[in-house]
Amino acid sequence: MEALHIWDVAGTDGIERRAHLFVPSPDSYLPLVLAPHPFGFSALGNLFGELAGSRTLVDVAGIAPAARRSRFAVLTVESEGRRFTGMSVGLRSQLDAYARALEGVHRLRAPIDTRRVGACGLSMGGQEALMLATALPGTVHAAGRHPGSPMGSAGDRHQVLSSRGQAGLVK
Repeated sequence: MEALHIWDVAGTDGIERRAHLFVPSPDSYLPLVLAPHPFGFSALGNLFGELAGSRTLVDVAGIAPAARRSRFAVLTVESEGRRFTGMSVGLRSQLDAYARALEGVHRLRAPIDTRRVGACGLSMGGQEALMLATALPGTVHAAGRHPGSPMGSAGDRHQVLSSRGQAGLVK
């Protein structure tokens, strides 16, 4: 049975951010993908998709369907931009919030294989994924980014990570 765990974490700036861990199948230890959300998206929208409207021009698929198909867990943390909430801009405190969220994953005792942790994202979330790989070198073993617009080709952005076959993270 699928599980969605939600808890609050703070970055080094003291700002509380909501962490979301999606585990599509708790029956075996799964690789974990850290998935910063694109500029202007919500963390839940990053997981389950956003309909066209106030944030996007077209419907955008979330990463959860890919996680179900390829059997990996996803951790995403709400971003806190320099001026606006929900803006992914790669602040150091945002990266630190991911490190603290990973501590929460360990406390949850979720079925995660901590030897297989990668990061991927779309647009600014992709930039943050590369920054996470640099900020957490002993934890993040592979990173990938989809640089383009969320309109169309990025629905399966996990393939950026899995197609490289790095560290055997996903199948």
